[in-house]
Amino acid sequence: MEGDALTIFAGSVVAVAASLWLLIFRPLIPIPEALPRGVTRLLLELVNDWLRLFGGWFACGCLPVALMLALGALQGGMQFWHWPAAIAIFAVLAVWRLR
Repeated sequence: MEGDALTIFAGSVVAVAASLWLLIFRPLIPIPEALPRGVTRLLLELVNDWLRLFGGWFACGCLPVALMLALGALQGGMQFWHWPAAIAIFAVLAVWRLR
C-alpha cells in the first residue's frame, strides 16, 4: 500500500482510535481553579461542554465511517456493502449510547 491509499488508511486508523477513546473514556479537559476568567478559560469550558454533550455522538458517527474507509483502503476500493455495514454499526453504537 502506498500513496493516497496509505494516507487514507493512516487517517482512518487515527479516527478509529480517537472515536474509541471518546466512546470509552468520555474525556474532559482539566481546568485549573487558578486559571483566571478570560478567553482561555472560556474556550476550555466550551470544549468540555461540547465533549460532554456531543463527543459520544460524534464518535458514534465517525467510528463506522472510519472503519469502512480503512477496510476499503485495505481491499483496494470501497464496495457497496461497506455503507450498509457502516449504518448497522452506527445503529448498534447509537443504541449502546442511549442505554
